[in-house]
Amino acid sequence: MKKSQAFGWGLLSVLATYASAIIAGAAVTELYGPTLLAIVGLTTTYIGGNVADNGVKGKFYNPALEGL
Repeated sequence: MKKSQAFGWGLLSVLATYASAIIAGAAVTELYGPTLLAIVGLTTTYIGGNVADNGVKGKFYNPALEGL
């Protein structure tokens, strides 16, 4: 999954959670904050992990292994 896809899924999840809470008549103020925090945290963790992975790949890049 690309970083842009992770962000898109995170945004879609936020909107879906908010919409379902409104439809169900739940107290949006009690539900929205923790859900938003969880989705943003997971998305940020995924993107950060991807950046770290790319950094490690770049540091140990070996052109002799290209095409194997």
